[in-house]
Amino acid sequence: MVRAALPSLLISSIVWSGTSALGGVLVVDDAPGPGVTHTNLSTAISDAADGDTILVRPGLHGIVFIDGKSLTIVADGTPRPSIFGNLLVRNLSATQQVVLRGFDNIGVTLGSPGLRVLDCAGSVFVEDCTFDSTDGQGQGGISITPAVQVERSDRVVFTRCALEATDSVLQSMSVFGSQQVDGPHGLHAEDSHVALYDCVLRGAVGYAVGCHGGDGAMIAGGSLFASGCSFQGSQAGPAGTVFIFAVPAGDGGNGVRLTDRVTTGVAPYSRFQGSTTLTTPAIGRFVDCSFTTGLGGDGGASPDGAPGQPIASLHGANASLLGGPARSFESSSPVHAGGSTTLTFNAPAGELVFTAAAIGAQPIYVNALAGSFVPTLPFLFTPIGTMPASGVLELTIPLPPLPASTGALQIIHQAVYGTTTGEGRLGSPSTLVLLDPAY
Repeated sequence: MVRAALPSLLISSIVWSGTSALGGVLVVDDAPGPGVTHTNLSTAISDAADGDTILVRPGLHGIVFIDGKSLTIVADGTPRPSIFGNLLVRNLSATQQVVLRGFDNIGVTLGSPGLRVLDCAGSVFVEDCTFDSTDGQGQGGISITPAVQVERSDRVVFTRCALEATDSVLQSMSVFGSQQVDGPHGLHAEDSHVALYDCVLRGAVGYAVGCHGGDGAMIAGGSLFASGCSFQGSQAGPAGTVFIFAVPAGDGGNGVRLTDRVTTGVAPYSRFQGSTTLTTPAIGRFVDCSFTTGLGGDGGASPDGAPGQPIASLHGANASLLGGPARSFESSSPVHAGGSTTLTFNAPAGELVFTAAAIGAQPIYVNALAGSFVPTLPFLFTPIGTMPASGVLELTIPLPPLPASTGALQIIHQAVYGTTTGEGRLGSPSTLVLLDPAY
């Protein structure tokens, strides 16, 4: 049985109990028009107040730079808007959060990741986005970057995202023959805690002589939780000669690499230069994920490079494969107050369905639920019904009006499932941006 009225009452309770979290709304469109407040996304971010929502209409938009400010930036309309340039989120305090939903990152500034999250104690929630990377001219050589880089950030969540490093034939050596650049990773995380739901991560091919293939994800310190994700390591470069030096074939990329050390230097992905920094061994937890390994490079008359590993746990790092299957959840967003939203649940038949919802995100791994629980305290919990034989439950619910003179409210909600054996399991989280009908 599906109780359609309960989630509606739940959201109504959140709306009226969370009015202090309501913010203003800015509208970004390439062309000026009725209701448009900005034609430049960067300017809108600069002008926005802490807690505002920015609606981004279809078009090609520029660099996103968020520094110490709570913002919700959500795509509004079809086709999906694209961001040509880097996305940087940094310096969030523990009480701040940033939400990004519905964007395609189609190009980046040279030498930078598609998305970089840096020094954030607060939450960064990214949903239904794609991130790529490209080549940049580094000091003394070619600097290749990951699709996404996360550093010293405690609460980072990706749902239904693609993090795919770019293959490039420009991965080569400097004029001194000392900086072969390995294929970059889909995700490069250092001393951070990252949760992934229903994502695809792919490292880039190491084309040049001796280069290693990129990992789907490289995690140094901190932790990674992943559910329903695909991790793909990439092929390595062949053996050869760099000026007078014989270079062995590179090793293939791993699906995931967990380690306690980060190599830095003049070229971020150089095999031959850089210093090693030690941190705590990384912890990886995986539910119903797939792992593809990259081939080692062709050694010719020498030995071939070693193939990658599905999960490489190095220097005391630890990986756990938790029982599946993955369970997922999605809500349509943004939506207008007084209208409706569609909730879609995917889980085994016969499981009980619940939702937990709050006005903020504070992800934390919960061992008893075998997953990362995202809504912050206090959250509201409601039963939905029972999963049908198809394994897919779709529910359209009406939405309440917003309080007067308020533009938008963001809700973070997550599916919780009761298994037929009496255990609790988490589905993916999702964001719901509720707008005043004026927008």
